[in-house]
Amino acid sequence: MNNCIVWGNNHSLTNFDELVVSILSPPSQPLFRNCALDVQDEDFPLELLEACTLESTPDFASISDRDFHIASNNAIWNGGQSQFAIGLDLDGLPRSVGVPDKGCYERQQ
Repeated sequence: MNNCIVWGNNHSLTNFDELVVSILSPPSQPLFRNCALDVQDEDFPLELLEACTLESTPDFASISDRDFHIASNNAIWNGGQSQFAIGLDLDGLPRSVGVPDKGCYERQQ
């Protein structure tokens, strides 16, 4: 996974809109690159992460309205080099060439 945001506060698993990762045999290379992750398990294998943000809560435009656009220009939400060419975000707007933002929406300048 590259340039993703996986964040939440549902450790009790009562709402299944989240990603739950259970890894019995961790891969030999990072599973998450340039992502923002809410790691709630103290035993999470950090070797699965490369250049990830763990401590900053994403400043989404409106979580209650399910608007997951990033509301600031803080560089912490810049993603990293992607090996895949993703030309458009979920709004159908162009992604930055080479280094798109974290998350599914590109901040438009």
